[in-house]
Amino acid sequence: MLQQVFLEIVLLARLVEKNCLTVFVVHETGTNTFQIQNWSGWADKIHGLTVPADGPYHVQTLHEPIGVAGQIIPWNFPLLMFAWKVCPALACGNTVVIKTAEQTPLSALYASKLLHEVCYIPYLF
Repeated sequence: MLQQVFLEIVLLARLVEKNCLTVFVVHETGTNTFQIQNWSGWADKIHGLTVPADGPYHVQTLHEPIGVAGQIIPWNFPLLMFAWKVCPALACGNTVVIKTAEQTPLSALYASKLLHEVCYIPYLF
């Protein structure tokens, strides 16, 4: 999905950011695709473990969501920071509240819209 709307993301980022277009195309978009694929693969691999213990004890490690994760997205490379912060939190089952920089709010808004289209959950976004 991210590669299908590649041109829209590039033009939106160029509109709100003053980074060089080549830097954005090569670095940020390619890294975003990798990050999203990487963290989406971890969603089904996070589970509890049973640890051997001495004596009549049962030791178990549970990986549970923290709850709400507050994410602050800076103005430089906002889509990359969105992928770095939001994808791991969602893969672990957390709810995410995003505070974007006032210079680049459209990047996170558009990325959230894409996430909503890809995985529609009624109470999400």
